[in-house]
Amino acid sequence: MLHFNKVLELDQEKLRTNKKISESRGANKYVFHELKKLMVKYTKNKYDAHTLMERIPDAIANEKSFSESVQELENKLGSTVGLLLAEIMGS
Repeated sequence: MLHFNKVLELDQEKLRTNKKISESRGANKYVFHELKKLMVKYTKNKYDAHTLMERIPDAIANEKSFSESVQELENKLGSTVGLLLAEIMGS
């Protein structure tokens, strides 16, 4: 989700808990449901990796809006992947 600026507009608590969007047996979880809106052909096993790769700078920038603290990640929405990628990419 961080690859898309839309992540900044979504309900952070729903992203963090990532519950099913309905009670039906085959219901998707919130993050998958929202990602599917952004990448129509997205499935868990098949997606446009090229598009995601092109958006890595956006993902790193968007991650800065969320927690990057390992200690906070247990209870807050965030990631440290952007820190790692920035280090690898030399930014």
